[in-house]
Amino acid sequence: MTDTVFAIHGTFFQTNEALAVVHGAEQDGGTHAELRELAMSHAFSGNFMIPEDSGHGEGVMIDYFGPSRIFVKRQTAGMQIEKQYSNRNLVYALKATETPNLYEGEYHGGFVGTGKVRCYITELPESLFSLTP
Repeated sequence: MTDTVFAIHGTFFQTNEALAVVHGAEQDGGTHAELRELAMSHAFSGNFMIPEDSGHGEGVMIDYFGPSRIFVKRQTAGMQIEKQYSNRNLVYALKATETPNLYEGEYHGGFVGTGKVRCYITELPESLFSLTP
């Protein structure tokens, strides 16, 4: 039995609300506070292995919020990835797109809510892990 190793690289998007101070002319309301929606993106990268005879695997990932373990489940049209940080969990529900290796979907977690995610998942050749070419 051999394991297939995959690299995963992508971005997840968070939306937050923030209080902004707006400076304006007196006729435009002068200086005032506004509640604005901010969109932030965070890159992530990692790898995981799936045994040849299994639809489940695991690996590691790193992003702005720190390292995490990931547990991967292949599905008919995509993958589900559970991401476990030391203090919280996220779940990515990904669907394959028409672009080879590109997956898109959503994440959800109790601490962060929901958001969009986009990533490339690429199978790595065995030769990458061999000492001899």
